Amino acid sequence: MRYCRLSLCLLALALAPLQATTVAALNVADLSQTATHIFEGRCLKIETLTIKDSSGKVDLPAVQYTFEVLDSLKGDQAQTFVFQQLGNAVNGRHFPINADKIGIPKYNQGETYLIFLGGQGKSGLRLPVGLAQGFFHIREQQAFNGFSNAHIFAEMDQSQKQGAHAALIQAALATPLPSSGKQAVGVGIDALKAMVRDLVDGTFVAKARMGGAR
Repeated sequence: MRYCRLSLCLLALALAPLQATTVAALNVADLSQTATHIFEGRCLKIETLTIKDSSGKVDLPAVQYTFEVLDSLKGDQAQTFVFQQLGNAVNGRHFPINADKIGIPKYNQGETYLIFLGGQGKSGLRLPVGLAQGFFHIREQQAFNGFSNAHIFAEMDQSQKQGAHAALIQAALATPLPSSGKQAVGVGIDALKAMVRDLVDGTFVAKARMGGAR
């Protein structure tokens, strides 16, 4: 119990002031509003390293990702964008934290994602907003997040009955989540990015699950 409390406290300090650590069910309006950087990118390079926590006293495991930015939707990204996430501890070198068990996503070199990144913590770490909810793996022009796209348009259908994004929202809400052994149904990446752009610039106003319209 003491180890668990200490791990959670250290994680909070390492990632503060990120809101991205929340695992509440979020929709695309939440993701678009909360993220500081949104981009479609290809993972070019993965490096493991050690960083100090916000106090400068504790060694934390980290993973540094370098992405080629294919399409920038929010934030200021150059042609390549580099960020660091919490990693898995190496015995004897780091405070014993396991990023996999906490639910921090991983990216595969050479593959393409749409990522909603939260702000940078005091230690320099970032996370996708809502953890696995805030990154979409792109395969054959279809986007899939870490929760099989569950909730991504929840409550947004009341915001736009006849608008440009109504068909996408209604189709997704009518698609059942995959049962055991069945593959998730993706969302068209071009349609999803068009919605995100409109949410970011305010031309589409939708209800966010965490409160208010975004």
